Amino acid sequence: MEKQAFIDKALAEAIKKLEEEVGGLLGQEFSCSAHGGQFTDPAQALAAFEEKGTVVEMAVSGDQEARAFILLSLKDAIVLGGTLILLPDEELEERCQNFDFDGELADAYGEIANIVAGVYTAIFADRGTVKLHFKKTELDSFSPGSTDAVP
Repeated sequence: MEKQAFIDKALAEAIKKLEEEVGGLLGQEFSCSAHGGQFTDPAQALAAFEEKGTVVEMAVSGDQEARAFILLSLKDAIVLGGTLILLPDEELEERCQNFDFDGELADAYGEIANIVAGVYTAIFADRGTVKLHFKKTELDSFSPGSTDAVP
């Protein structure tokens, strides 16, 4: 199977599992749109992002070694982290307006990123063809057109 087709299929499986796992962690229904994963240079992907965002870097180890990245709008990361730590709606809205993503809120979003890494690891373990382990290594925010968030 072509590499991109293999990844597409694995990520489609991961979406369903992520909805369950993250929804369970947040204590509410959670849904994901289809992945937009692709092989690209991380700096190019960040430069093309049109809004303030977050980037999670994951080290991939096992049968192959690489880096993987999750890009998410900063507002979405604030909402996810804020929901996890049960921020009141007014504070959550204020943090979104001010792009206030630090401390406990960033840590909470980092926990969600750890869940994502665990789901990816489980999907590849279940498929049995390639053994890969994903581990969150970095979490940063960035502005549109920036390449600074990629180590």
